[in-house]
Amino acid sequence: MAGNRRKRIVVDARFVGSTGHGIARYVELLAQGLRSLALTYDLVFLIDPRQKAAIASSPISQFETFPCRARFLSPKEWNEIPRLLIQLRADLYHSPSFASLPRSPCSTIVTVHDLNHLHYGNLLQKVYYRGLLKPFLRRSQAVVSVSQTSAAELQDWLGPVGSKPIEVVPNAFERPPMEDEKSQQALLNRLGVKAGAFFFCVTNPKPHKNLELLSFAYLDVVQQLERNGEVPFPLVATVSKPDAPNRRVIATGGLSDRELSILYRSARATFSPSTYEGFGRPPVESLLAQTPSLVSDIAVHREILSGIAHPEVLFLPARSRDAWREAILDSQRKPKSLVSVETVNRLLGRFSIEKSALEMDRIYREALAATEPR
Repeated sequence: MAGNRRKRIVVDARFVGSTGHGIARYVELLAQGLRSLALTYDLVFLIDPRQKAAIASSPISQFETFPCRARFLSPKEWNEIPRLLIQLRADLYHSPSFASLPRSPCSTIVTVHDLNHLHYGNLLQKVYYRGLLKPFLRRSQAVVSVSQTSAAELQDWLGPVGSKPIEVVPNAFERPPMEDEKSQQALLNRLGVKAGAFFFCVTNPKPHKNLELLSFAYLDVVQQLERNGEVPFPLVATVSKPDAPNRRVIATGGLSDRELSILYRSARATFSPSTYEGFGRPPVESLLAQTPSLVSDIAVHREILSGIAHPEVLFLPARSRDAWREAILDSQRKPKSLVSVETVNRLLGRFSIEKSALEMDRIYREALAATEPR
């Protein structure tokens, strides 16, 4: 009988591909956790057909997948996704990013990781947030974010959203693999760096990542060390080219999760100088690789890294070039201090894959129940 069929939830996963992406990692680890649960509904993941090879090794491949030819965040998705939801007989649609629909043939859930485009985006992005994302969130069965800090900001921006507060399902993490020495050395040789003798920053050129200030602070350190006849450690950053203030930064371009893991583990320390984040994965990933991290002193870093102290984490004023210069210089001159196994286990427990999956499963079931006829 039609009334006895299992409910179907369709999840947007078009951004999952061959290179690391924070939202993609969020969805993949969520899928990994959900796979271990006895689900009372079926999950279908919309994928980019151009990424089939990469998806074959992704946790989402353990579920039903369906191709969506509309590119992520293109206007074509406004018609294509509703059409697919009808075709797939979806009871619920989950957009795990700010990708929004003007209309949907079924109930929706949205995960918004942050509001960075509203603060730092161009005019078109700000219009998108106000004109499309905000109405989409207000129509949704549930709104989810990844930290208490981000949820509070989102709630303040949206105002009342039905009778329920914004849910929090944080990023999940797993213990990073120990890469074989040959793979590690091949990557380090390609970048021209030595294990334990370089700094690492997972970033992009967006203003809130604060790369310009970090680059100037690093250049100050380079000049000071060279005046003293010392050799400065290189700074490796996940950007496509060195930024204008400092051409000495080694740009990696896009990296796979495996390559990121190698660089986290091999670095002397990692830097996360952002002025704004919804969560901030890199400091946690660095600590899980047992590499200490220098982070900006912003509310979400204090939330996510609560209970972890120097020398494992050093909080620095986000806009103080002098503070970052002195901290980088100190990291250059002191031996690397390994993050303790206790800290690694604490973070894995705090942001476990199982906990995040259980929370999302609860949200899914409550949203499906709300769609039942009364």
